[in-house]
Amino acid sequence: MPRIVYVLYIEQQPFADCINAIRALTEKAPRDAAHVTVCGPFTEELPREQIEDMNRRIRGESIIVSGVNTFWSAHQNTVYLEVEGDALYKIGRRTDFSDYVPHITVYNGNRRKWACKILCTLKEFPFSFRVTMGSLRPIITGMDQINGHGNGHGNGKKDGNGNGYKRVIADFSPQLMKKITRHEFTREEIRNLNPATRLARIKKIVQYLSMRI
Repeated sequence: MPRIVYVLYIEQQPFADCINAIRALTEKAPRDAAHVTVCGPFTEELPREQIEDMNRRIRGESIIVSGVNTFWSAHQNTVYLEVEGDALYKIGRRTDFSDYVPHITVYNGNRRKWACKILCTLKEFPFSFRVTMGSLRPIITGMDQINGHGNGHGNGKKDGNGNGYKRVIADFSPQLMKKITRHEFTREEIRNLNPATRLARIKKIVQYLSMRI
């Protein structure tokens, strides 16, 4: 069964690059670019008119990314960046949780100790920055249930409204990250880093963000 959520991608630089780089350092291969989930999950796409109405209510409004928090449970180890924005609460709703908590996930895995280390590192330098919201975009998984393809990514396929659907893959500027961390910074290089080095580079990125308050 397909799973559809509607998200706002973080597109403004250098914030998008920094968050995507942090996500790359916390996990082996984050698929989707940094984003705030606004509503869902659904098993069917929302009508185009409803999406356009929501976009009119949020497009051009600002959100503030500030602070770090967690979703902890016996089977969940999620570290996220806190997001504030009045416009989000006007349209945001999750069908799988009772409360809507807008956030940007930086780690979601099964290693609690690693999650705690990420959390502590992110908290070393307080940061707060404002970004402008664009338009809602879908993230669709289980597309094989819709179109008979088995990869589950949906890249280049049509969504239910006849639009071209393509996932926005997490990416960052190696040049900017090299400037911030003073080390080579490519996906190939990241794969070989040990946990301590990963945390050290996350720390440098967060320190950079803290200076842009």
